[in-house]
Amino acid sequence: MSMSSSSSSSSSSSGKDNDSDSDSESEATAAATAAAAAAAAAYPSLPRSLLQETLDRFLEVSKSWQQQQQQQQQQQQGVQQQQQQQQQQGDSYSDFLARMTE
Repeated sequence: MSMSSSSSSSSSSSGKDNDSDSDSESEATAAATAAAAAAAAAYPSLPRSLLQETLDRFLEVSKSWQQQQQQQQQQQQGVQQQQQQQQQQGDSYSDFLARMTE
């Protein structure tokens, strides 16, 4: 039984080559629902709503973490650009001083 479900999920995911946000969100929601169902089967004593709430929170934190990573990368790029500009300005000033002393 598990083989048929895994083969059907692989065949349905192989047909999706679109990387749009809505598809990604739909896939994430489907994965979350599937994970919640699997967890409910593995832990039958836990209420499904608690499992779903935990999974939803995990997805929320994961998305927030990705956004923070992107912001940090952008900040690092900005710092690198500033450092390059400062280096260029310093080089230009050094060249200017060297020409003045000739």
